[in-house]
Amino acid sequence: MCAGGGSTIRFDWKPAQPEQYAMYFDCKTRMVETFREFYSDVLAFEGNRAIVFDVHEDVPETILKQCIKIALVYHHVKNLPTLGI
Repeated sequence: MCAGGGSTIRFDWKPAQPEQYAMYFDCKTRMVETFREFYSDVLAFEGNRAIVFDVHEDVPETILKQCIKIALVYHHVKNLPTLGI
């Protein structure tokens, strides 16, 4: 956990899927579920734990910044219906 009420964020790449990398969130939260509700037309997801990116596609920076912001303040927004989106 991060000081200040945030939740851990982790990036990873796996040799089994060399054309992809992912941003992982705490799977015990509803962050990815909420991101999927709002951004499923733009982002790809892995279960309830990750946003998956293709190495050949541009990253939707504005949306990604919003997701990171929510993770960094998660414990302050976790009781809001849409986590502040």
